[in-house]
Amino acid sequence: MSKPQNIKEKEEALFKLLDQWKGLTGFDSVMFKYLKMESIDHEKNSIIMSMTVPQELCNVLSTLHGGAMATLVDIVSSIAIISTDPSNMPPSVSVDLSISYAATAPLGETITIESLVYKIGKNLAFSDTTIYNSKKKKITQKHKDKIFANT
Repeated sequence: MSKPQNIKEKEEALFKLLDQWKGLTGFDSVMFKYLKMESIDHEKNSIIMSMTVPQELCNVLSTLHGGAMATLVDIVSSIAIISTDPSNMPPSVSVDLSISYAATAPLGETITIESLVYKIGKNLAFSDTTIYNSKKKKITQKHKDKIFANT
């Protein structure tokens, strides 16, 4: 594939890839029913996505399940990494995921997930992702490393 020439081409390639990802069956596809892209900042290599906490992703206390939070930050950070070069980014898997849970997100609350890609090397990419509640209070803080499949 050719490398995108401008931001518009990058975003078109990213959304095309996301549409393909949404059409796949599997665990990730559940999250795509709820996630909404809010912004992409190509200069800072960051994205912001949002969602309203659905019952399907809640625990018995009617708050967003910790495993669902981990999955959200894994998916959103992957999208942030892909957004840096959507036409040429190889498939990848997470190799390190560390999450600190600081608060809850109750059923029906709108949360935002912000992911910043701070380094992309030959074989690894590094990102920091945070989930915020509707009052902009941190719910989670996460650091993730991804290894590219072609290594």
